[in-house]
Amino acid sequence: MIKISDLSNFPYKSFEQLQEAVRTQEITIGIDQTVAREWMAKGKHSPKPWRFISLLLHFVPHIVFLATIITPILIGKPILILVVIPLFLTFSFLVPSSPLRGLVNIACYILLAIFITGLLLGNIILAFIVAPFLTVWIMSKLLYNLSLSQMRNRAVNNEELFCLLYKKRAINILFNDTGDVLIADYPKGET
Repeated sequence: MIKISDLSNFPYKSFEQLQEAVRTQEITIGIDQTVAREWMAKGKHSPKPWRFISLLLHFVPHIVFLATIITPILIGKPILILVVIPLFLTFSFLVPSSPLRGLVNIACYILLAIFITGLLLGNIILAFIVAPFLTVWIMSKLLYNLSLSQMRNRAVNNEELFCLLYKKRAINILFNDTGDVLIADYPKGET
């Protein structure tokens, strides 16, 4: 088992010291989003209920995609398929870990306003066009936020997991008083 004392240039000598620094908010632990999502879906230290939720949330985009094909036919406006599907496919590639996530968030808040406006004005077609995008965005954000908080909690309570993440450069430490950030000095891939 890897221990805190095995980490080179690490500012804490024991895991208990690290936990105390987190508890007193001397430091904040940051986790790589993509690693957290992968851990939640299939990680050794990931709780089984969270693995199930992660799996379920991965199916939401597919369900929404099918709904975007079926709904226009059911409401008698199959031409909407030509509008919704290309937009949906483009949007599906812009996940929360994308470097463009700031733009995606702005676009989604605008779409949310359009969706609410469509509902308030009784324009179901307008609401329908933006609903798939909002569904995927909300589910993606939910998945990432759940995985980040769960992984952070697990890492702070499991020395082996913390050390593994640190050595893989998937975790960093923010010193709240100075604003300095510590990232492992291990080369990427070395564990």
